[in-house]
Amino acid sequence: MKFLGWIIALIFIAIFILFYNFKYLPVETERIKQTDENRMWQTQIQELKKAKEQVAFKKVFTFDELFPGPTSFSLMPKSETALRAIVPELQKLSGAILICGHTDNTTVISSLRNKYPTNWEYSTAKAIVVLKYLESLGIKSERLVATGYADTRPIEDNKTKAGRQKNRRVEIIVRSP
Repeated sequence: MKFLGWIIALIFIAIFILFYNFKYLPVETERIKQTDENRMWQTQIQELKKAKEQVAFKKVFTFDELFPGPTSFSLMPKSETALRAIVPELQKLSGAILICGHTDNTTVISSLRNKYPTNWEYSTAKAIVVLKYLESLGIKSERLVATGYADTRPIEDNKTKAGRQKNRRVEIIVRSP
């Protein structure tokens, strides 16, 4: 009889532990997971804010300003003049020069699909044309970086012709060191 009280107490403790493990432990684990995820997103936001603040130079050209048509990968004379005009400023700055190609959300023109099956390749190819021209003007190769973002970073709504036209662009960006 003397041990019956202890046995009942141990049974209650065991029931409490089981109840806690099945009921509250998963809730606590989920809360910790959400807190960690929240911290991660806050860090990401802070890094993006810093990156945005660190832009020392940015120039945006639409494809229509650079190329005579969607199938062309040759710069127009007026776009060469515009690119030549920014070279002195680029040479004054230190750091990598990012040349970012962007497209709208339409598929690549059928005549180009064998060479550029998706907007990833197409946007990168447009950026590389600009990179090679800047390199020919004396910008050091080790400073130049070309990348294509396809349609992943629109600046306008792709539902309108004007929006799609603005999304088809090449950005030249120099970040502050």
